[in-house]
Amino acid sequence: MEKNKTGKYLKYAIGEIVLVVIGILIALQINNWNDQRLMRINEKSYLNEISINLIQDSLKLNEVLNFNTSKLKVIENMQGIFSTSYTNEERYEIFSANAGGYLNYGFFEPIKTAYSNMISAQSIDLIRDSNLKQMLSEYYEYDYKGGIQERLISINRRVVDKYWPKFITKESVMKDLNIDVDLISYKELAIHKETEFLAYLGGSKQLVKEQNNMLKEIKRQNLNLILRINNYVDK
Repeated sequence: MEKNKTGKYLKYAIGEIVLVVIGILIALQINNWNDQRLMRINEKSYLNEISINLIQDSLKLNEVLNFNTSKLKVIENMQGIFSTSYTNEERYEIFSANAGGYLNYGFFEPIKTAYSNMISAQSIDLIRDSNLKQMLSEYYEYDYKGGIQERLISINRRVVDKYWPKFITKESVMKDLNIDVDLISYKELAIHKETEFLAYLGGSKQLVKEQNNMLKEIKRQNLNLILRINNYVDK
């Protein structure tokens, strides 16, 4: 009898242990499943936010490209100042009509809010698609402030700082401030003989064209990222 009871208790004990182990394994599996689900939710959330930033970037890219179309026209008009067929009065009118358009320049830099948040939270590894991760890194880690855009801004400022004051004449001050000053008249201007000014305008034109080529490539990357993210999160 005692042996039978001991055997029964042993079976019950083993059964309970098995049930406990099974319960623990199920709990661990559920926890793991929940962790994976939360990771996928966070991954999708980050990528949706990045996608919104990328769409904003695409609008900015179009804005800068459209601006550059106008800027190239302005530069070409100003290059006309050097034509020998114009009088000084006509040259001054050309400058006055285009000076405001030359002052500004187009500049693009992506909105990094969502991507930076992901990096700061050390959550970049949430993205399971290694190719997508690489594409994001190349897009956001590129030096947008340097290179072509930096040179474009530099030459733009140099032209304005050096040559705009040369167009401040007796007539322009009288027109703007209604003050008679002892300055050179536009009739005496010799801007059309400033070969360095002409060279700077040519340099500006070339850099705007190079910036356009760069922006078109960025626009291609931008569109590919938007499509890739949308397809990825919709799986």
